[in-house]
Amino acid sequence: MRTIRRLYFYLVAFISLETIVWGGVYLAQTLFKNSLTGQPSELAGGFSLVLVGLPIFGLHWWVLQRDAAHDEEERTARIRAFYFYGVRLVTLVPLVISAMSILNRLMLQAVGLNPSEALLGGTETLADNLVIIGINLVALLYFEYILRADWKINPAVAAFIETRRLFRYIWMLFTYVLMITGVQQILFAFCSAMGINNLSNQVTLANGITYALLGTPLWASIWFSIQRLLPQSDEGRSWLRLVVLHLLSLTGAVTTIFSAYMLLRDLGLWLTGTLQTPAIFVSEHNISLSLLVVMSISWGYFEGQLRKQVALEENPVERAAQGRFYLYFLAALGFGFLFTGLFWVGRILIDLLLNTATVPALREDLNGATAALLVGLVVWLGRWRRAQVEAYQSGELGEHTRRSIVRKTALYLAVFGGVVGVMAAAGSLFFLVLNSALGGYEEQFVLELCYRLEALLVVAVWLVYYLMTLIKDGRFLQAALTQRYAAYGVTLLGLDEAFAQEFKQTLQRIAPGMPVNQLNETESLKSEDLQTTQVLVLPLELAVKSAASPDALLAAFGGRRVLVPLPVEGWVWLGQVPHSRRDLARQAAQNVRQLAEGLPIRANVMNPWMVALVIMGVIFALQLLFVFVMMGVSLLVR
Repeated sequence: MRTIRRLYFYLVAFISLETIVWGGVYLAQTLFKNSLTGQPSELAGGFSLVLVGLPIFGLHWWVLQRDAAHDEEERTARIRAFYFYGVRLVTLVPLVISAMSILNRLMLQAVGLNPSEALLGGTETLADNLVIIGINLVALLYFEYILRADWKINPAVAAFIETRRLFRYIWMLFTYVLMITGVQQILFAFCSAMGINNLSNQVTLANGITYALLGTPLWASIWFSIQRLLPQSDEGRSWLRLVVLHLLSLTGAVTTIFSAYMLLRDLGLWLTGTLQTPAIFVSEHNISLSLLVVMSISWGYFEGQLRKQVALEENPVERAAQGRFYLYFLAALGFGFLFTGLFWVGRILIDLLLNTATVPALREDLNGATAALLVGLVVWLGRWRRAQVEAYQSGELGEHTRRSIVRKTALYLAVFGGVVGVMAAAGSLFFLVLNSALGGYEEQFVLELCYRLEALLVVAVWLVYYLMTLIKDGRFLQAALTQRYAAYGVTLLGLDEAFAQEFKQTLQRIAPGMPVNQLNETESLKSEDLQTTQVLVLPLELAVKSAASPDALLAAFGGRRVLVPLPVEGWVWLGQVPHSRRDLARQAAQNVRQLAEGLPIRANVMNPWMVALVIMGVIFALQLLFVFVMMGVSLLVR
């Protein structure tokens, strides 16, 4: 209840604060423009926002401050931290944008251009921007004062530390966008000027310089501030940093790859006959070239930072896992280009073999297919080879890679896409053949037949390759698990025969070859019985009694223990859902198998929220399947 109350008060305080700020901005701008002679509706609008917001904000903020002064839990609540850093963000962003608007118009005026052409604030006045800066600055300074006071009282609150880290990265991303936009606009203007140097290029250059002049120092200050904090363990190893570095690296990678494809495609056209000078070519591809230069530098830098971040992880298995999503994402992107190129080349070859088109007529298609193949091979081959080497190396790292959720998801998605593609291509082919056999007219039947056969062949190669990779993974994994099972000894201690038989049958079914030793009483326990035992399965009752009067061998046993909460007369196990002996035996066998495979023990009782998520997932999967079936039907009917 306190959380809901807290959420209500901070949310209302935030909304009412923004109402006051922007109501005050609107009112002040109206007064500066028209004094008191303006439209009544404009003055009434600003006054009404301020008059509504002030009492609501004052009441709720007074309650929040009173609670924070008397209750440490209120003062250190995470939502309070979110409020302060959220206010900092929503006041700093208008400050920076207004400052950029002023600088942008001044830059255009300095070079004799129309200030209304400014990328930001072209229709605003100096008074408009100063009002926004002034009112937001007042709000920012007030809440910064309160925030600093909270930091002095509680300097090591995890909620505030984590929220501050989140703010830093959000602010870094905002200033990064400003800087990248500015540099890209400058390069765009220079590339455009190589063809035709007109007024538009000068405006773009001035806008780009404004963004770069303000965005670069802001980004550099926050980024190097973040970098200086990396020696601190909580900052250097935070998952937030890893996520942000993945985001920046992948953004740079995707933009660079698509820009490179478009440039290679059009470069081929230019080299094979388009009458253009190099300057005109650069001018006409100003967007692709400027994006390629800027985002490739960004990609290289942040990929290097990502590698350094991943290298901080000492555990090689975890280190490989942290960089796996990035690796497989780029491999999937490269494969998409490669598949498109192969499909495109196949169609071109069919056109040439059937004389339906000539090489000059297919020049654009040839260059597009060649560019897609080149980009796809470069991106996919390097990443996929690295992924395969990592997956099939011997030892624990290779085994964990083959069992990783990222690799399994990537392979199953590839197989799923291949199966759906084969279904669609085969359905389209059968429809063409049957329609023709039944007397339906199909223009250029042979050409369409070859097209659809080629599509089926390419998608079938895709499916077979990834299906064989998935099968190979399964074989390697099964061989590794067989070795693990054979070397993982299990000892049953003090368990009745019915339980032991059910346990052995279940274990041999799910983990064949795992040796099981059964001992009925602790009195008969000998040291040699535990020499080859990695996990000891015993009743919870026996473990409790052993703790009361410890057995030397049990106390010295260094392996894992699985405690079975069998019902005992007069004993009550708190927190346990009643299960039959058969169910307990099966659960114990499942837990032993998970321990042998090095997996975390999963809870046997599913959370109700997880049940709801599973149901929603099944419904979504059925809807997705329905969409694909309808797509296939539409191809057949077409």
